[in-house]
Amino acid sequence: VWGTRYGSTQPLQKIENVRPLCMDFFKSGFCNRKGPHNQGCLFRHDEIEGKGKIEVPSAFDKESTWEVDRFGLEATGRLRPAGAGSTSLQELTQAAAEYAARRKAQLEAEEKAAADAAAAAERAAAAAAAAAAAP
Repeated sequence: VWGTRYGSTQPLQKIENVRPLCMDFFKSGFCNRKGPHNQGCLFRHDEIEGKGKIEVPSAFDKESTWEVDRFGLEATGRLRPAGAGSTSLQELTQAAAEYAARRKAQLEAEEKAAADAAAAAERAAAAAAAAAAAP
């Protein structure tokens, strides 16, 4: 209602805790008051400190996953997909070759680690068999 002739240009503020706090609930931790038409107590039941504090998780407290963030960036046009824009065929070919070389090296390293682990397991089994047969 201020700022311009038509009101504020900012988004509406989220107003919390508009209703007054229920003092029965605040003091004793429970409330059995009734409002009109038997609808229950009309005061707030989220005591600030004490026995029965009720924590209500906010939608803004959750952290979004990377998929949600990526979708938001793509939907608003702030993220260019791979290959869009001024990327040339030569740049794409070079990037694909670099990726293939990196992936091949990674797979070779994984195979070597698996072979080393299998050899270590064989040596351990042989040592255990030798130890069992020795006494």
